[in-house]
Amino acid sequence: LLQMGLRMRVYWAVQYLFDLVLSMTTLILIYIVGIAASVATFSQHQFGIVLLTMFFWANAMIGFAFFVSTFFSRTRNANIVMYLLVLASVVASLVISIEVLSKKPFLSAPGWMVWFPPFAYYRAIALLAGRSYLWQDLDGREELVSLWGYLILESLLCFTLTFYLDEVLPKQYGVRRHPLFFLEWCGLRRTKRISSPLNHVGVDKSGIDVENQASANGEDSDVIAEEALVFSDNAEVLQAPVRVLGIRKQFGSFSAVDGVTLHMKDRTLTSLLGPNGAGKSTLISMLTGLYAPTDGDA
Repeated sequence: LLQMGLRMRVYWAVQYLFDLVLSMTTLILIYIVGIAASVATFSQHQFGIVLLTMFFWANAMIGFAFFVSTFFSRTRNANIVMYLLVLASVVASLVISIEVLSKKPFLSAPGWMVWFPPFAYYRAIALLAGRSYLWQDLDGREELVSLWGYLILESLLCFTLTFYLDEVLPKQYGVRRHPLFFLEWCGLRRTKRISSPLNHVGVDKSGIDVENQASANGEDSDVIAEEALVFSDNAEVLQAPVRVLGIRKQFGSFSAVDGVTLHMKDRTLTSLLGPNGAGKSTLISMLTGLYAPTDGDA
């Protein structure tokens, strides 16, 4: 999907919407069954309070799952860890609620506990099971409202960390960005400028002798001409949707792509021709973000 041009922010947005719809559908069904069965946790509160708590929890858990997934390259491993975390958090929350908080009904949950999304939700469920809430009774001093705030903050924090870690952590596919990449948005960090290899042989690009340069380097004249054009200040080239600047890819001692420089014009069809092993697929993989280049830029 990355190679076909899918942006990761689109992937995360679609995955979030899918998970949210699935979670809320399940929770609403549980709520309806609870109301029908006159379960006190659901029926003793004014309409919307339980559903709002479930909505905040669904967002917090989706964000937390996204955050944990950035540390894993395999879905199976991430699923196992999440199941174990949820199971452990249920047991720990029950122990804390029974052994500590239930002995003093009006004792609020400690801050360190509710900063963990599952604990915050389990504490909210415990409050809903033991008390009756009306909208007019909910103010900033009520613990349930504080738990809603914690769940909102945890959601935002987890989503932000997911976006950041997905950009900077190494992964099987995709280009890892600099830890301070966000400074580029503020103009505080500049991207690396790639210089033309022609500069290293004392050649003036503005008046380059293509034939002599090609003979000296053993390269075709059209390759030298394209390189001189791409590294020039030509306005048409600077506005090209794709510019490849001396890009290289090394796999150990093997050079799969060795200093490719070219540009692709808008509304044109560009083809890569070459025998097996020439580096066509590797070049496309670098351009689409699957592989990080060893050197150069695009």
